[in-house]
Amino acid sequence: MRVIPITAASAALWMESSVALWPSCTVANSRTTHSTMSVCSGGLSTTFAERFGFSAVEAARIEPKLPTWIRAKQRIDQVDATSTALQHRLTLSQSELRRVVSLLPTVLGLSYEFNLEPSLASLQQRLLLSEEELKKVVLSRPSLLGMSFDANLGPSIDALQQRLTLSPAELKRVVLRLPAVLCLSYPTNIHPSLAALQHRLMLSEPELRHLVLRWPSVLSLNYDSNIEPSLSSLQSRLNLSEGELKRIVLRLPTVLGYNYAGNLEPKLDFLQVELALSVDTLREKVLTRPAALGYSLERRYRPRLERCREAGKPLRLVVDRADLSDVKFDAVLARP
Repeated sequence: MRVIPITAASAALWMESSVALWPSCTVANSRTTHSTMSVCSGGLSTTFAERFGFSAVEAARIEPKLPTWIRAKQRIDQVDATSTALQHRLTLSQSELRRVVSLLPTVLGLSYEFNLEPSLASLQQRLLLSEEELKKVVLSRPSLLGMSFDANLGPSIDALQQRLTLSPAELKRVVLRLPAVLCLSYPTNIHPSLAALQHRLMLSEPELRHLVLRWPSVLSLNYDSNIEPSLSSLQSRLNLSEGELKRIVLRLPTVLGYNYAGNLEPKLDFLQVELALSVDTLREKVLTRPAALGYSLERRYRPRLERCREAGKPLRLVVDRADLSDVKFDAVLARP
């Protein structure tokens, strides 16, 4: 872990900043009133160009998002001190640092010693992250740099681990596969959706845990707007019982993220029409191979249907052998 010592100058910068310490309730920085300036001027404009490689247009977009005290006093020293310390701590390349600042300009108004480093150190220790893993998480979700570990990150991590009885290694795996989970509120976002999903599919605690570990992205979905509409439409389309729907989801958790109208419905219609399947037969094929719902209509089903027709082979191979790679599927077609 890299620690940059606190200097008198950096302490003075922190004391001057109106957002130096996180409030006990929520995010690291307070909201500031954006100015109406149309272009960046003076020292900050030069710093943005030289330090981060921003164009004048990009700088004009970013500068109004900086804390008022930095803009009003053209505090180039604060911008440079924070960006340099953060870059060193996470071993960021210039392009990576540029991306972080572009996505979260307010990070430049935070004290590295009093805000950023303590939070990064706590997050790294809590999740047992290596330096490279910590960097990966931050680059994936720079907005977490603006969140207090004690007030935001820590409590949500604790609640998620307790809810799903995750081991430290499992918790770490979930976060590394879905860094965005750190920016979600457990009581507002995660808990309500998990509870609704568990009730909808009558999942046991082990089954819910298994589902999340297989596909952590489910934690980022809103039940009412994402999950429930697709589940209900799929169930109705295939005349699935509650138990059959549950079985499909447990075998293919990613189906929870598929949009019904834009993904599942066209695929099911295509297979039913082109293969001349009854609803009952289509239903049985999906129940036998839930993964069939996950293959691309345009990149897998349509091209393979044409190849089956050209080879004079049964069209049912399109779905029955959908799991094969293109090379293996062609080998099947080449058999006498």
